[in-house]
Amino acid sequence: MPATRRNALPGRLSPGMACDTAFRIIARRNLDAVLAQHDGTCRGDPDALHQIRIALTHLRTAIRFFSPMVDDALRPNVWAELKWLNSQLGMVRDLDVAIERVSPKVATSSR
Repeated sequence: MPATRRNALPGRLSPGMACDTAFRIIARRNLDAVLAQHDGTCRGDPDALHQIRIALTHLRTAIRFFSPMVDDALRPNVWAELKWLNSQLGMVRDLDVAIERVSPKVATSSR
């Protein structure tokens, strides 16, 4: 069997699924979501940025929920990096929201 097929994860979560498999599915979904929105975020798309923040939040939640399984020497560093990244993206998101709120008022007052 090819390596890619042997390591493939099921597409859906199920009640009888092993915790490590469930974590891998959830983590993969959220990492895929981050990657899917990367280019849009780099182009300045505020919706793509928002979707990345959601995916990062879900990933951090999964790490916390499954912490007994993923508790190793790397987890604190991964957790800190994800938290830092989400914080940085949060500042950009706040600016996007502020610009969105101010732009209509500026356009109206300049008429």
